[in-house]
Amino acid sequence: MARVANLGRGGARLGTVSFDMFFDRQKLVGQANKAVFKALNRAGGATRLTAKRSMRARPLGKAALPGMPPHRHKQQRGAKHRHDYGLQRSILYGYDRATQSVVIGPSAAFGAGIRRIAKTHEYGGFETKKNPRRRLRKLGGGGEIRMKVSRHARGKLRSSISAITDDYIEGINAGIDPVVYGKLFTREQVRRANEINEALYGPSVLHSTYPPRPTMGPALAQVAPLLPGMIRDAWNKQ
Repeated sequence: MARVANLGRGGARLGTVSFDMFFDRQKLVGQANKAVFKALNRAGGATRLTAKRSMRARPLGKAALPGMPPHRHKQQRGAKHRHDYGLQRSILYGYDRATQSVVIGPSAAFGAGIRRIAKTHEYGGFETKKNPRRRLRKLGGGGEIRMKVSRHARGKLRSSISAITDDYIEGINAGIDPVVYGKLFTREQVRRANEINEALYGPSVLHSTYPPRPTMGPALAQVAPLLPGMIRDAWNKQ
């Protein structure tokens, strides 16, 4: 409560005046809270829109330059997919009345993976994920038996991976499927199938390094200077 004392001439103390005598304190606080609520909601919406617009559409696999917001990707060309533009669509905002603040960012409603990769993009870091192209071949199941080009069998002076890769490229250039598939009856066939599968599609686990590609930080920096004006406008419209 603000108070003003020593009202009078010659230093004579005439009394203390309380602002509560002139204002409805509860109404004033309520109006202020209402103005802050409207302004913060407006700021949250503006920050969300700024962040989403900063993410440009690019083909899947094409990454943004370091320091720039990440791209938004479509999972399949032409067809709609529920994961299309997932990172961009996950950016939401909400007002917390208890703390009179707005929370803006990727929502857990879109999955923990979205929030994790969003944080990695924002600050940089490492990501480990399963290789979607790799298959673990097992006894009794199907798998790669051999390469159609015989170089892999004869390549004693080169590594198996180099030989398999060369065989694959040669088969593709010749217009044929370079891999022979079949049922795996022996452990040696299983070992060979997994060797060929890894040579063609890489390791089972992929490790990737992500440079910072911030989205929320730059968006907030653009909107934050406008917040005082938003509060003033909300107050004047009451």
